[in-house]
Amino acid sequence: MSRASSARALALAFASGLLAAAGCTISGPQTSLDHDGWKTTTTYQCDWKNDSAFLQPGRVPNSPFMPWTRENWASVNLIGVMLAMPVDLVASPIAFLADRNCWVTGTDRNYVGTPESQRQAKLAQEKRERDAQAAAQAAERADSAAQRKRDADAAAAQAEAAKIAALYPPLNESPRPAAERPDDYALIVGIEGYRFVPKADYGENDAKLVKTYVESLGVPPANVILLTGADASRADIAKYLEEWLPGVVKSDSRVYFYYSGHGAPDPQTGAAYLVPYDGDPKFLKSTAFPLSKIYADLSALPDKESVVMLDSCFSGAGGRSVLAPGVRPLVNVEDAATAPDKVDVLTASGAREIAGGLDLRKHGLFTYFLLRGLSGEADARRDGHVTLGELDDYVRAKVSETARRDNRDQNPRLLGDGSLKMY
Repeated sequence: MSRASSARALALAFASGLLAAAGCTISGPQTSLDHDGWKTTTTYQCDWKNDSAFLQPGRVPNSPFMPWTRENWASVNLIGVMLAMPVDLVASPIAFLADRNCWVTGTDRNYVGTPESQRQAKLAQEKRERDAQAAAQAAERADSAAQRKRDADAAAAQAEAAKIAALYPPLNESPRPAAERPDDYALIVGIEGYRFVPKADYGENDAKLVKTYVESLGVPPANVILLTGADASRADIAKYLEEWLPGVVKSDSRVYFYYSGHGAPDPQTGAAYLVPYDGDPKFLKSTAFPLSKIYADLSALPDKESVVMLDSCFSGAGGRSVLAPGVRPLVNVEDAATAPDKVDVLTASGAREIAGGLDLRKHGLFTYFLLRGLSGEADARRDGHVTLGELDDYVRAKVSETARRDNRDQNPRLLGDGSLKMY
């Protein structure tokens, strides 16, 4: 590179530096921050009238001194160069600046705070971040504590469920069979869904398992009639109770009659009724069975004895009364306390009580313990036999205890002397 070209380059660089120092560039933003915390950003655009002169080897625009040419450089002695060069290096950029054309293209003013306020804002931001971190850690600890509590509650609930399950184990669905008694008969009725009255929970479950237990007492399966659901209409029950049984029983026969479902009262007389599938509490005399008639029909059979088991109640609940799930509603009756000769009766509850269910095992509470007693748990004397008296003692104690856990009363009763051996 020649000395003249080097000088031009130095002059241009120096001019650009002075332009920058003057706050004017070819284009771009310039930012300033005052003491009040306001940030000002100004965008400039500049050009120069004789910008192309830099590319011309003959002169620097508007220089008050000599033209900057190769010929001049050749004719000037060393002292002249030493004197002229510093002067022209300063004067030419100054003249160049005088020939510039700059203008503002945009200004943006924002409040960013004073240095002190910025410091305080930074401290506040750091505190917020620390607080957020601490809150997140606290929330995590709280979540952990809540999870531990949920786990503890779940474990406690499982332990309680295991405890309750141990108190009420599943029923044995294959009880040990006794010797067959070919002349014994059974009529078993279980109704859950009704045509006109609310559902009696687990009525059909009860009846189906009672059939298995009655057969285990020696009754031949052919001698057992099971009526459930729509097959347990008034006409169906009547034909087996009033015609079939009188035609088949013998003098040494034992007859079992089991009923699980709703009872109903006669609101005028207080007489107790068993409600068949199509029974209507508004027309009890023509659609239901008086309990007294069932007793009388069984007593009139030419058999040796009859055993009646009723998982129903006669408490007066019904109509607009509110009942717990599984409750078999009905009315307080006076004539449920007696039974005729040759008929022993086990009832699920007292006259003013409600017969409830055991939801865990999907059975009536009375039926559940009745079958457990028949499985051998009622054999208080441990002689291999269960009498009606032993069965009543066992069922009454267990049902009463369980009902009290539900804050209610249910006390099964035995109508009879209790000496009859079930097996």
